[in-house]
Amino acid sequence: MLMKKIFSSKKMINLTYISVVKSFVSMSCATYFPFILARHGFSLSQTGLIITLFFANAGVATMLSSKIEKIMGVRNLIKMAFVVILPLTILFLNLLDYSRIFAVILFILMGFFVFLSVSVTVVLAQRFMPEHKGVVSGVTQGFSWGIAAILIAPLGILAQNVSIESALYLTAFISFVTGLFFVSRDLEY
Repeated sequence: MLMKKIFSSKKMINLTYISVVKSFVSMSCATYFPFILARHGFSLSQTGLIITLFFANAGVATMLSSKIEKIMGVRNLIKMAFVVILPLTILFLNLLDYSRIFAVILFILMGFFVFLSVSVTVVLAQRFMPEHKGVVSGVTQGFSWGIAAILIAPLGILAQNVSIESALYLTAFISFVTGLFFVSRDLEY
């Protein structure tokens, strides 16, 4: 009954979709970028450090997101966080052969944007349905991560049969399209 109420809300459906895409992008980064780094001669310890810095920067983003949201607004923050993934991915994949250091910096910066909208979407869901804060937090976090994990499998088929780069471009494109067309006007406090 409660889940029916949650998923009958257009705002919550939109917010859940956004959360699933955000989780999908972050899982794609954590799953496939290490293969790209290894292919370009990074050792396991270097790759581990780069992925750690990606997620450390993600932690910084979640802590700063409320301050950034006050300046930009919720909707603009979410849009920016999704749209910027495509150019960062394109730059990273194309610069890796020319400037490994600059490419790695771009990847670490990507961690900031991938996670920038996390805390804002949780708070937004709680404000949409304040009587069910725990459940809607679970929908925007746990549920979205679960759906994203299921979506990683078909992406793996694309990565294996076409290329890892193709899978990452597709992921970034989905993020871009989400940022442009699926962040509705009613996603404000």
